[in-house]
Amino acid sequence: MKINVTEILHGTDGKPLREVVLDEEEEVEEGKEPKTPSLPCCEHECSAQVKMKMVDMTMRSALKQALEHTPAAEAAGRTASTCVERFVLAMEIMKKDTIKLLSEEVSLLKTLLNARFPQALVIVAAATLILDPTENKRKSQD
Repeated sequence: MKINVTEILHGTDGKPLREVVLDEEEEVEEGKEPKTPSLPCCEHECSAQVKMKMVDMTMRSALKQALEHTPAAEAAGRTASTCVERFVLAMEIMKKDTIKLLSEEVSLLKTLLNARFPQALVIVAAATLILDPTENKRKSQD
């Protein structure tokens, strides 16, 4: 199955889901304030500031986060080969706009999305419907 990882995830209201990311592109002129809010880089007393911005959440972002996160229940039993497989899949997702997934990979990604975003039903559902449109059991009430 082919998946467009640049597709934007949408909420129940049809609006794009948003996420906060590092703003690595903003250049700040000396003596001027940044356009985007900045946060302390860590809890220590350093003066570094991290620039953040809000962006539409894409399949790429959700899948990357899911693949990079290991559920606590699985961490003890994971193997190096499992880590490599997920790492390679994450690299492909980051390099290409459209990826071809095996049915086992779709199943794995659905499981990992649910583990990565346990409190975010909307993210899991929106991404799952893109990965596997047959998950939509509710037929149109035309």
